[in-house]
Amino acid sequence: MSDTITCEFCNTILKNKNNLKAHLTNNKTCLNIRNIPLDNKFVCSGCDSIFTLKTNLTKHVDKCKSYNKVIREEKEKKENIENIMKLHEKEINNYERINSELKEHYERINEKKEIELTEQHEKNINELKEQYEKNINELKKNYEQTISDIKKTNEITINELRYQNEKLLTAFEKLATNAVNRPSTSTNTSTINNHNNIRNNFSEKYFVDTLKTEDIKNICINHLTEQVFFEGQKGIAQLCTDHIIKTKDNKSLLVCTDISRKKFKYLDEQLNLNEDHEARIFTEKVSKPIKDASKVLYENILSDVNYEKENLEEDEVGKKEQLNNKTMKAIDCMMNITNFDDPKYNTEFKNELAILNK
Repeated sequence: MSDTITCEFCNTILKNKNNLKAHLTNNKTCLNIRNIPLDNKFVCSGCDSIFTLKTNLTKHVDKCKSYNKVIREEKEKKENIENIMKLHEKEINNYERINSELKEHYERINEKKEIELTEQHEKNINELKEQYEKNINELKKNYEQTISDIKKTNEITINELRYQNEKLLTAFEKLATNAVNRPSTSTNTSTINNHNNIRNNFSEKYFVDTLKTEDIKNICINHLTEQVFFEGQKGIAQLCTDHIIKTKDNKSLLVCTDISRKKFKYLDEQLNLNEDHEARIFTEKVSKPIKDASKVLYENILSDVNYEKENLEEDEVGKKEQLNNKTMKAIDCMMNITNFDDPKYNTEFKNELAILNK
């Protein structure tokens, strides 16, 4: 044993210096002890064993059952793919043949069907012509009868209107006579008293002209709820009345003096009484912050609905329908609120505001 050499790192006993040199270069255990990475790795694709030399891997794969199994499986897989491709090619050929036969068949059928359809079309046209002529004759007959009935009705109505007109003229003459004889001072006094009563309703501390966008935003944050939103323009009119028009000193910024004509009045900072037809001045002041707040609430409603729908079970059909209905209602209400400052489309808002602030 005097010729043997011991590895100073892993204490492995080797026969000679050449073996030691190979050991220091290739032995995995020794290399790991010395923290030296392997420069070359040869891995068996069957069992994942690692070899430092390709010759060692070659010797190993001849005996490795896992490797031979992988090779067999790959070969079988390749053969299966080739068989499938052949079968697929055969099916394509069959498909093209069948498709060609079907095309010829349908061409024959279409040709026959076209002839039948043409004949049926001509038959239908003739039937429609006959029915049209019949309907025209019936309409002419009904029209003549209707004209005759209208003439008779008009004669009766004209006579009735003449009678009613004579009665109205007589009544107007009496009213005119009474108005001339009635003292004018009472009318003036009544007008002045009415004017003063209207002024008493107004706040002399808060004014339409001094409304601030930031204050209206805060009101919307605190009071624009889903319930108000889903009431549309009526809900907005109620919100404006309760939290903007009704002032902190228990007075009003705006008063409706004629509900039928939508005439409103308001005091300016100089305490002059001004008219606001259809509350347009007031509406212009509050519209933007209210619509902005409504849009935020609308988007939150849709977001909540979508979240609920995503978490529904498949069998919760009724709940899903309720959520869909809520979405459609939210869209309608948002469109309704968006138009609350448009004189063409805000009749509901104006009517409600007039009634609430008469």
